[in-house]
Amino acid sequence: MTCETIGVVRAMTDGDVAVLLCRVLVTYVFPQGWFVQEAAAGPAIEIFEGSAWTPDVAVGDEVTIPVTSLSTYHGTKTVYAHDVVTVHSSGNSIASYIEDVSAGTPLGEDNECEPVRITDGIVDAVAGLDVTVTYGTASGAALRVADASGFCAGARFDVVAPGTEWDGAYRVQSFQAADFTRIDTTACAGGGRVPVPGDLLLNEFLADPPADLPGDANCDGIRDGSSQQDEFVELVNVSADRLSLAGVTVSDTVGVRHTFSAGTSLDAGGVIVVFGGGSPSCTWPSGVQVVTAGDGQLGLNNTGDTLTVAVGAGASAVTLQRTTFGSEGGRDTSLTLSPDLTDTNVDPAIPGGFVAHTTADTADASPFSPGTRIDGSAL
Repeated sequence: MTCETIGVVRAMTDGDVAVLLCRVLVTYVFPQGWFVQEAAAGPAIEIFEGSAWTPDVAVGDEVTIPVTSLSTYHGTKTVYAHDVVTVHSSGNSIASYIEDVSAGTPLGEDNECEPVRITDGIVDAVAGLDVTVTYGTASGAALRVADASGFCAGARFDVVAPGTEWDGAYRVQSFQAADFTRIDTTACAGGGRVPVPGDLLLNEFLADPPADLPGDANCDGIRDGSSQQDEFVELVNVSADRLSLAGVTVSDTVGVRHTFSAGTSLDAGGVIVVFGGGSPSCTWPSGVQVVTAGDGQLGLNNTGDTLTVAVGAGASAVTLQRTTFGSEGGRDTSLTLSPDLTDTNVDPAIPGGFVAHTTADTADASPFSPGTRIDGSAL
């Protein structure tokens, strides 16, 4: 293999290659991969590792990468496979590699895969994991986050994260909460009362995603081998009030898998979906909130489990929803209330009436519908 520049590699055709990226600097590491950059002015490229990867590089490492395969994901060129990486040095500063766009610099091709800084950005709107923001003179800018539960219109934030391309448009993409050094929700509408049993309804959950891409419930283009990322829990606010979900937990028999962050609220009739992981990218109806489990998985067992939604955890927890399922949860389909939002149990904390989604969807026997009704329409 011979050394090539990142610019040359990014121009190569997807598929098998045999080139070296020599002495490039690691600028960002997240659970499924990392980014490297050639110089302060760029260019940069993403190294995709997948959900089973244990990070073995760190920000500030100078490395050489034997690249063996390339791929393009919605316009962003990615190293899809590589041989053993050589780490030449560690602890190098990346300060000069971070472009500060806070004054309103719009993102473009030059920012692809390079770290950018936004200071005192303002959230305009939240739709799933897509956040529309204003920073400096830039308005209507795109920010993609891993967990939107802490965001609300009016929130102010500081972030350093990579710029990425998504089908010709450019955005700041945060893969982890640690990218944000500040999220101030003081100016948000926020608030809401603490929920009581009967306020939140567990409308649908998926313990056993179908094999391969038909099981890609979170629409990120990947059905990971363990299926953990595509498991989900769908909750609906069936009360007449705005609810604060701060401190509300989602657990299985092992323990707490997700705790909703401070500032998370759900309007009356609102829907929130918790996925096990991945990068949820479905097109949801307006107002649907989407988060990924803080534990990195929901851990719902195909052979049976108990799913609990509660205010708090442990002995003092107040159960809002609890359901126990058996082998019916392991049949390549979600379990859903049918019709939607129809709870047949008199106990407000124990929903009843779950059936296989493939049975409930009499139109095309679809296996799941996170964030929507069985037929895909808005809840």
